[in-house]
Amino acid sequence: MLNKSNTTITWVSGGYRTAIPKWKKLEQEILGRGIELESMHWPERAKYWFFGHGGTIDLETGKIVYGEKLERVGQRMAYARGLVESGT
Repeated sequence: MLNKSNTTITWVSGGYRTAIPKWKKLEQEILGRGIELESMHWPERAKYWFFGHGGTIDLETGKIVYGEKLERVGQRMAYARGLVESGT
C-alpha cells in the first residue's frame, strides 16, 4: 500500500544501487493504481539521472515535478524527447 506521507519519488542515501529498486517499486505501485507515469517512456538512464539529481514524480498524478533546480534541464529534456518522438 502507498504511504501517503511520502508523495514523491526522490533520491535516497546509499547511491543508485539502493535507490533504483525503490524507484522501480514505487513506479509499479503507481502503475498498479492505473496511473500512467509521465516518465514511462523515458530511457532508464535519463530517469535515474533525473531522480538522482532531485527530480520527483507526483504519486497521485504520475506527473513530473522538476523543481527549481531542474527546471531548465527539464525544458531541454522535454525538447529532446519531442525530437526523438517525432523522428527528427
